Amino acid sequence: MKKAVVWTLVLAVGLLTFGACQKSGGPGAAKVQDMLAFMPKDVAGVMFIDINKAMAIEFVAKALAEPKNAEGLQDVINKIGIDPRKDVSCLALGLTGNLSGGEGASPSGFGILNLKYDKAALLAKMRENKANIIEGEYEGIATFEIIEKAEETKPEEPAPPTEGTDVIPGAEAPQADPIIPETPDKPMMGAFLDASNIAIGPVADVKAACDVVKKKAGSAKENVELAALIKDAKKTAMIWGVIPFKPEDVKKMVESTPMLSSLASLKAMVMYMDYANKSLDLSFKAVTADAGKNKELTDMLNGFKSMGALASGEKPEIGELLGKIEVTSGADNVTIKALLPEELLVKLSKTVESEVMNKLGGEVKIDEPPAGEIKTEETKPEEIK
Repeated sequence: MKKAVVWTLVLAVGLLTFGACQKSGGPGAAKVQDMLAFMPKDVAGVMFIDINKAMAIEFVAKALAEPKNAEGLQDVINKIGIDPRKDVSCLALGLTGNLSGGEGASPSGFGILNLKYDKAALLAKMRENKANIIEGEYEGIATFEIIEKAEETKPEEPAPPTEGTDVIPGAEAPQADPIIPETPDKPMMGAFLDASNIAIGPVADVKAACDVVKKKAGSAKENVELAALIKDAKKTAMIWGVIPFKPEDVKKMVESTPMLSSLASLKAMVMYMDYANKSLDLSFKAVTADAGKNKELTDMLNGFKSMGALASGEKPEIGELLGKIEVTSGADNVTIKALLPEELLVKLSKTVESEVMNKLGGEVKIDEPPAGEIKTEETKPEEIK
């Protein structure tokens, strides 16, 4: 992976993954919905993560205390000089572009971190850890881009001519093709919006956030359609988000994926994820305008659920998970809900970890015979005809 992308992930995703705060939050703490003030009016969707609330969960605290996670947390601290347990409050994600998933669709997104930081110390720490940073300014707001230096490579030595091959005197030896470092499709940028908020993402998206801060563009708080969805969202949840869909985007989505034809009247998606009483509470609601299609889609999803449960076989935890999922429909929505106890989450996390290790070629325990003993297959003598 390119260094520029790695550093962007360290800032944006790393803080989320290992993010934590004291219960009271850092000095820059803000209500997650207040982050709408930094997003452009035409944002395609929003999602908010209350890191303070997430890190108050005992299950998360135990997970972070495990050696491999503790090491990852320390790596984040070493690279950026920010301790997520003390300095990070929340993360807001803005979705931009075409979300249809159809041909020509180009979805994008950016993040805004609310945290306690020192700009000079943050950049110095990143440089100390070999990040190649270009500082700049946009509309009076300090920015930075993380780029990858082209690595110097020696041309490969041409292979010697094989025996019997004619060599033309004076002919130049074939040269190896130069290795050109890849560049990201969408260059990434960071911007210090104010004393406690940093925007990170594709250049165009981050500049749009800067325009909002400088009052050169309207904010998402002025988006009437978005506001209506947010009004009914569970804003007290640990994670929540809303995505309104344009009719033309839905049409492209259905055309590119015929299986989703039941969602032809899709208007929006509203979701949340919360944690209480040692259980994870999930909800995904598709807001639609066709009661008949809603029932059709619900029946199809419940059918998939049943088949999945029957096929879970050697992984009973998968069957247990599917049994906890409820799919229902109404006149104007299809809703998927699940209440997952902590014990099941632990089982699922171990299953996922095992699957990932197998995919990556991790060690697989194999019963081996004692040293000096060779195990051979038993063969039966052939019958005499």
